[in-house]
Amino acid sequence: MGNQSEETTSFSVGSQAESDPFPFYASVSNIQWMIDRFSEQGSFVAINRPKLNFSFSEEMLKKLGRYDALEIFSPSGDHTELWDRILNEEKFPHCKASDDLHYLPKEEYEKVKVRSYFTMRDGFRFCIVRKVNP
Repeated sequence: MGNQSEETTSFSVGSQAESDPFPFYASVSNIQWMIDRFSEQGSFVAINRPKLNFSFSEEMLKKLGRYDALEIFSPSGDHTELWDRILNEEKFPHCKASDDLHYLPKEEYEKVKVRSYFTMRDGFRFCIVRKVNP
């Protein structure tokens, strides 16, 4: 038996390492704690692939603050409507796109393109950023 130590997750900001007393997948308040730690150190905080595996609900993104960017264009799906709803909440994160260097052979890329929803891989589209007056 013996003493059980509390499990922690480590992360680093610049040259410092800190311990997080709870897992990254924890509650909104715990995630906000993480965002605050990074923001206080001057980091640019981006929430990547918020809808991948239902990681971040729209309600969670509306409750969270101090994040600088939201990835809305990615191979796993585009979320311009989500970004628009976040902007309407008077939160103004930058829009971000990436593919995380997950390069596929041409045959696999062609398979990925066959789906029922549009992504930025399918061609260039533009989005108009507008502020909605309350």
